[in-house]
Amino acid sequence: MAAIGNVCVQWSLVEHMLLSLIALVEMMPLPKVYRIFGGLDMIPRCNMAIGLMRDEKTPQYIMKRILAVRTELQNGLDKRRNQAIHGVHSFLDTDSVELTMPRWNPPAQKQVVTYGDLFDLGVSLHHLSDEICAIRDEFFEWKQRVGQNHLDKLEREIAEARTPIIFKVAKRIKNRAMDFWGNRKT
Repeated sequence: MAAIGNVCVQWSLVEHMLLSLIALVEMMPLPKVYRIFGGLDMIPRCNMAIGLMRDEKTPQYIMKRILAVRTELQNGLDKRRNQAIHGVHSFLDTDSVELTMPRWNPPAQKQVVTYGDLFDLGVSLHHLSDEICAIRDEFFEWKQRVGQNHLDKLEREIAEARTPIIFKVAKRIKNRAMDFWGNRKT
């Protein structure tokens, strides 16, 4: 039973890491992200993160990593988790359990797994949450670099744009002063 609890905790951590990635990409407070995206299942949530990251023109080296996370989920990790958590458990012996998913069709409907398999599933989920956390951190570092470059460029553009404006304003003031003083007889 402890292995099942570990799978639950690790799955929740994967969910949270995806939501925190979405929060970072959208620059949105986490409670608001929970409200908007928290109702999504895991793969749609991952797809949402991917779509939002594409909108931000995230570099390919980061996109490859989040796409690999989705692939891992789609390649059965989510189904193994669902079976471990929602399956009917029939204890066979001290080392294994038969999991039955009534909604699934045979032969997947009943599967025998060992407690070691459940432990490995929890470890796999833990590694996945670590990977999402690393992706989030890498996205943040990239965004800071892009943001700083954008701010530097913006400052240059403002400085370049300000110079002609300052000269135009100064010239206008001078012309008005000349009109005012030039038209006066001393």
